[in-house]
Amino acid sequence: MNIKTKLTIGGILLVVLVVMAFNKITGPSNEVKKYVIGDSIFLGNHEYVISKDFITGLDNIKKTELGKGLNKVEEITANLKLNTVDFKADGKVVIYKRGQDIDINYDLKYIPLIGVTKKQVEEDILNASINLPDLGHIYFSDANITKLEANEIKENLEGNKCQVTIDLEITNDLFISSGQIEALYNYDNGLWKINNIAPRSFTQNYVEGKDLQFSLTQFIDEYNRGRLSLKLADNKVLSVALEENILSLDKIEQDGLYDKIVNLNINKTAPFYTVTGKVFIRYTYNSDNWTVRQVILDPDYIFNIVGNYKGWYELNSYYETVRRTAQLEISKVNNKTGEYDGIFSFQTPDKPEESGSYYVTGSIQMMQDTEDEWSMKSEKWIQQPEGYYMANLKGILDNESKILRGKNTSHSDTFELVKSE
Repeated sequence: MNIKTKLTIGGILLVVLVVMAFNKITGPSNEVKKYVIGDSIFLGNHEYVISKDFITGLDNIKKTELGKGLNKVEEITANLKLNTVDFKADGKVVIYKRGQDIDINYDLKYIPLIGVTKKQVEEDILNASINLPDLGHIYFSDANITKLEANEIKENLEGNKCQVTIDLEITNDLFISSGQIEALYNYDNGLWKINNIAPRSFTQNYVEGKDLQFSLTQFIDEYNRGRLSLKLADNKVLSVALEENILSLDKIEQDGLYDKIVNLNINKTAPFYTVTGKVFIRYTYNSDNWTVRQVILDPDYIFNIVGNYKGWYELNSYYETVRRTAQLEISKVNNKTGEYDGIFSFQTPDKPEESGSYYVTGSIQMMQDTEDEWSMKSEKWIQQPEGYYMANLKGILDNESKILRGKNTSHSDTFELVKSE
């Protein structure tokens, strides 16, 4: 064998060895690529089909046989690195081969290369909700959003965050609300997800012709017709007639989507009481109308009943009618309840021995513009004439004449007292 032949054989052997070494190195890698290239990764609704260009790293490839016979499965694991226009990924791929069946699983950590897109933001907002000032909790949808535009996106890719400012306008049958909201996104497992939505600035305007048109005259008319009443302390009801000169509009407040609270000032003065404070009228929008749902009076009121009342008490019997002079001295009154303490006394002009007096309690209750309900309950004798009993009285206070008149609650006796100046 000559030298030329030896060199040729040696060259061939060298090539064979190189090829064998290369195949030993690249064979497993090519096998993994054969299964991975063309496979898909699904992130949310987006499908990424893995191409050759996506793969930037593939190593630590291991093959393991699991099971035997018909249950034999070949497992191939490898470290895998991907690089797309949207993200980088680093982790593991696991391939299971059972005959012709191939199953591929990925366990990857994703790093964003771009922030959230305006298109995704606008799609996400349509499925979100928010608490808006004065309007409460709003659920967004195509039906109520008339303007939606993501106008500023601040990216912090290293921190896996994006902050988005969105111009928004919401319209329904009652109002138009416009302003800006801020959405905070976090990057999680290959997806930009909304973490929080908060309003930045919003203004509300009612659709033309839909705002509450409050009329003080109409409210007073409804009240005086008995369709409304003002609640006081201890479930008492102010039923005196109202007039425009005792009420004035303070402000109208929004309370949620379909409620408004009208604040009125009240200043009502009568001979036996004075009422000042606030009237709160809650209106609710329902069936294309604003209707009164509740009226509440938060009052500071004074009963001007402390003093002396003089007049007569008439005892009516089958045989005769006897009129005696009478006096009621009210010494103390509770301005929240209208309850009072006092002394009731009576005299018979021609029979001084039949004079008497006793402690009483009672109450005044505001009923209507000119007359208030009044009652007196006997408590304890101070001076008791022989054969006399204490009387419980009930009647009305006339706010025009300052006269207190009525009768005994258990007999036909009558009385009339006038407040002294």
